[in-house]
Amino acid sequence: MRPLQGICPRLRQSRRALDWVQETAVIAAKRLTVETVNFNDRAEVEAFFDQIIASGMVRVRAEMAELRARGLMDSEGRMTPGELPPDMREDSGLDFGG
Repeated sequence: MRPLQGICPRLRQSRRALDWVQETAVIAAKRLTVETVNFNDRAEVEAFFDQIIASGMVRVRAEMAELRARGLMDSEGRMTPGELPPDMREDSGLDFGG
């Protein structure tokens, strides 16, 4: 086997991967909405879902930062135990009919 024979299939795979990256970059460059996304194009739908997930994660991180700032969440993302409000304690004597 000549040394260059094994390279051709890899080059074809690399070319396909490069084409996919370029196509995805063009799709990601435009802001996709329900009105503008082409649901017949799988790559465009995936880019649309990626945008939705990314924007959701921005909001989740902001909410977590606020909870940490208020002392309600530790650095590991666990809720910190806190005192219940007086009306929610078992010894409050209040009955909500439940």
